[in-house]
Amino acid sequence: GTYTLVVTGANGCSSTATADVDLDNDVPGAHAAGGTITCTNTCVTLQGTGNGSFVWSGPNNFSSTDQSPTVCAAGTYTLVVTGANGCSSTATADVDLDTDVPGAQAAGGTITCTNTCVTLQGSGNGSFVWSGPNNFSSTDQSPTVCAAGTYTLVVTGANGCTSTATADVDLDNDVPGAQAAGGTIS
Repeated sequence: GTYTLVVTGANGCSSTATADVDLDNDVPGAHAAGGTITCTNTCVTLQGTGNGSFVWSGPNNFSSTDQSPTVCAAGTYTLVVTGANGCSSTATADVDLDTDVPGAQAAGGTITCTNTCVTLQGSGNGSFVWSGPNNFSSTDQSPTVCAAGTYTLVVTGANGCTSTATADVDLDNDVPGAQAAGGTIS
């Protein structure tokens, strides 16, 4: 508001002055955003905005005065922005953890004299990469193979996490051991 000062001298004369007092209690408008930690992105950069100085705090005694610090632990981070007028505002940012493995499973089969190839069975939530005997490689979920041995499946999820499974392809080509004997017709 406006304040008026009146000074009266011993002689009875007076003079007047005014002073304006402004109110500056605007908060600095803190905003914060987090992210998701994955197997591929093991750290995220927090995003802080506001009009003033920044102080972050969070899990594992985390503390930073950077506007946008990088963090590598999941949890809730608190941002306090303090304006030049001494007022402050607070915001929080969540950092989530997505390190779920894609659950690879694999099954093989048996090569026989009548079934000279088998189809491997792969499952999991992601992309598939098979490897095996004779430099075998495939990105099919269920490729067909014609060589016995152990095949390895690696499934990579959208979060960059991987899981591995193996499938055995057995070989059963034992001949039945037929024997015959003749005789004499008389």
